[in-house]
Amino acid sequence: MNDADLLLAKENPDLKYVQVLFAPYTGMKTYTYKTLLPDVAVGDDLIVKVKNDTEYKVVRVESILEPLEADLNPNIGYAWVVQRVELPYLEYCLSVEMRVHEQLRKQRNIAKNTEAMARL
Repeated sequence: MNDADLLLAKENPDLKYVQVLFAPYTGMKTYTYKTLLPDVAVGDDLIVKVKNDTEYKVVRVESILEPLEADLNPNIGYAWVVQRVELPYLEYCLSVEMRVHEQLRKQRNIAKNTEAMARL
């Protein structure tokens, strides 16, 4: 770790380094990012910036390193995790959308059947 990261660790007890895999989450090469997420856990999906800070990617946490235990390269400026992927929110949005589609389907069936009955 470099001096700035050591000071950051001293002043922020939530500082951790996470080793992550990029999708499809297979392989052996992990990349290290730093985070202040207090409850980050192995298996969490996170968003990180890549390619000179021009793209965002979803990664999966493979391991968590406490700053003072980590054997990190002091010459590397480790990038920050942007945020955790909140899948419950996405699942909620998808369920709302599914209910709307179901309502539309029922309304179309009622209209179609009403029209068919009127022709009798």
